[in-house]
Amino acid sequence: MKKKTHLYILISSDSIYDVCDENKLTKPIKEESGQRPVSKEERRRLRKDEDYGEGKLRCEEFLNEVGRNEFPYISLRLADVIGP
Repeated sequence: MKKKTHLYILISSDSIYDVCDENKLTKPIKEESGQRPVSKEERRRLRKDEDYGEGKLRCEEFLNEVGRNEFPYISLRLADVIGP
């Protein structure tokens, strides 16, 4: 990616919070609230019900692990928009 792009942009989603630790979700929700539960059972339960949010969070985690030192990127968590 380093040689193929100047900046990689991931369009993520606020759906990632559906697979995050409910005890860490603040009101209002903050970026740092996007943390997975420690319990493997809880992770499995949330992942089963929220495939879309799971996939988006996996992409963010991949970029945070691999992209940090390999290429410039930004991840945008767009909120749900309902109505006009």
